[in-house]
Formats: sequence, C-alpha cells, structure tokens
Amino acid sequence: MASSVATTLERQFTMIAGLDSMISSSSMGSTTVTLQFDLGRDIDRAAVDVETAIAEAMPLLPPGMLTPPSFRKVNPGDQPIVMLLLTSPTMRLSGLDEYAETLVVQPISMLSGVAQVQVFGSAKYAVRVQVDPNQLASRQIGFNEIDTELRKWSSISI
Repeated sequence: MASSVATTLERQFTMIAGLDSMISSSSMGSTTVTLQFDLGRDIDRAAVDVETAIAEAMPLLPPGMLTPPSFRKVNPGDQPIVMLLLTSPTMRLSGLDEYAETLVVQPISMLSGVAQVQVFGSAKYAVRVQVDPNQLASRQIGFNEIDTELRKWSSISI
C-alpha cells in the first residue's frame, strides 16, 4: 500500500497549491493521507484540487484495488452545526438509509461552506444466500444462474 498507493497519491498531492503539510500512514489494505493547507486557503477549492489530483492518479494506481480512493474535507475548528434525525414507521431501515444517502446527504454536501455530511446508524441492504452444490447439480443449475437471478431480483426497488 505504501509504495503502490500512498506514494502515487503523494506525488499528485505535492502539486496542489497552498499545501502546508502531508502525513501518510499505511497498513494492510489501507492508506490514509492527511493534507493540511495554509489557513488562507479556501477549503472548498482545496477539496476540488484534491479530487482532481485523485482523478489524475487513478490510472497510476494498482488495477486490483477493491475501492477507489476517496476523501473528506475537515476543518478541525468546525463543529457540527446541524444534526438531522430521520425515522419512518413504514420504511425499512435500509430504505431509510438509501433515502438519507441520496436525497439528504448529496444535496446538503454540495452547499457552499459545508465541509462534511455523515450518516450515522446506517443499515445497508444486504442479502446472504446459501446454496447446496449437490442440490444445484441434481437440478442442473449453475452458480452463474443463481448470480444472474439474484442480480435481476436486487435491481427491483425496495
């Protein structure tokens, strides 16, 4: 991670104007790079520069990465100023989480001056399937067919 991911990202980040310091740490399967900017640097513009640097580094990163690099902008002097609580007597928790992520978080995070929007207590919708290979073989059903049907089923809105 340190040589193939952190170093590649660090090279891109060094070209960002107003960068004061950079600290990175890597562990098995994870790299964190913390960038600190001059106090006079607008955090929203710095975030755009970081996003651009990540995009430019993408072709240079290992192709087998499970998730692409992401970032969050944080001003240590800022404290949360708004907390929203969402509940629903009719919606599943996974549906409420999807609602919060798409219809609440995204528009709020695009507002000028908003550094970060987080969802706590989220519940991602997940399906776990157990199959008996012997039963599949006796019915002449392949794992690929199970996968195809599950993908069809999961594309239906819940």
